[in-house]
Amino acid sequence: MINKASLNRQEIEEALELHQRWLRSEPGGKQADFSGKNLRNVNLSFAALHRAKMRGANLSGADLSSADLTEADLRGANLLVADLRDAGLLGADLRRADMSRANLKGADLTAAVLRSAKLIAANFELANLTDADFTKADLRGSRISSAYMERTILASAIMDAADSQKKPSVKDRLKEAGGVRTDAPNNSPAKKVEPNR
Repeated sequence: MINKASLNRQEIEEALELHQRWLRSEPGGKQADFSGKNLRNVNLSFAALHRAKMRGANLSGADLSSADLTEADLRGANLLVADLRDAGLLGADLRRADMSRANLKGADLTAAVLRSAKLIAANFELANLTDADFTKADLRGSRISSAYMERTILASAIMDAADSQKKPSVKDRLKEAGGVRTDAPNNSPAKKVEPNR
């Protein structure tokens, strides 16, 4: 059963320390599990959260800048207005997460899964979105045109007004370049498309 209680700073630090021991396969280590926890506005900048469980956690307004969230489970997490600048989100599972107005400038989302994520007005300036899966994600009003996108999947993504100050639209420009897939079948996995050489 998910515990939605808030954690104090000492509890968070202890969990992070045990997580580090777990990652190093040391005795007494324990994988960090913040699933469903209330971590609103908490400072986790530079935190080592590789493979941490954070499903359904409330991280709204949290400072996760430069944090290592590689392969972290953030399904359904609330990351509204979170600071994720330069964060490492390689292979992270962000399905159905709410990252509206989150700042992901310079973040690495290589191979991250953001299917059906809510990313309204999110900032992806200079972010690495290589192999990221945005199938059915809501990217309305997001800043994504300066992101590095190769084999990025945007199948059925909602991109109304995304980078609206730039013409042609991001989706059209990337589709022409052959670096994204925008037409994956509804009931089958999206296939990645290699960019034109």
